[in-house]
Amino acid sequence: MIKPVNRTIHTCYIRIYKSRSGGCVVENMYKCGHDRRDNVKTAKILADKGYFIQLLPDICSTEIELRKRYLSDVYGNKNPDARINSIWIADFKKPAAEV
Repeated sequence: MIKPVNRTIHTCYIRIYKSRSGGCVVENMYKCGHDRRDNVKTAKILADKGYFIQLLPDICSTEIELRKRYLSDVYGNKNPDARINSIWIADFKKPAAEV
């Protein structure tokens, strides 16, 4: 498993899941997005494959200091769902229900 690089940012995360394969899911304590339940399900699937998943906070564009602290590697005012292995930014998508 790849270890987090910047420990100061990661102190505001709590582990919500650890898989037998060594992956885990941590969630930011600041605030969650509206689709938290679906994001946790997706993150657990990735953790079962051995990935380290950080579920990121949903931060308003006007909260500049918080964005610098938690989303410094995110361009613009986007609020992605997760960071994978402390490297990749991810936005999880759920297929629309069939009519």
